[in-house]
Amino acid sequence: DHDIYPSPSFVQFLIDHALRELHVPEDGCVIVYSNGQEITHAGKMQGEMVVSKWGMAHLWEHRIYEVPITYGSDVRFFESIAEEESVRWFLEYAQLELKGRSP
Repeated sequence: DHDIYPSPSFVQFLIDHALRELHVPEDGCVIVYSNGQEITHAGKMQGEMVVSKWGMAHLWEHRIYEVPITYGSDVRFFESIAEEESVRWFLEYAQLELKGRSP
């Protein structure tokens, strides 16, 4: 079974390889939530609001800290990358994941 999807480990992979951290949020940037140990959620800033998908449900628009407490209160902001670049990074991530797994 090789289910590979844009998981928290993929977000960490992007942070390690492709994203540049911002000290203050800016429109269109990526916001990443963690509980201190692991990434729990991510979204995109639109003005002062965050647009994100919660589970398999709808896209939600919410303020930065209007999230379930389980998402944690540690937030970081990163410059967004182009869709084509994110697809390229995801394919690289997926290849590395598949190499690391046994059949």
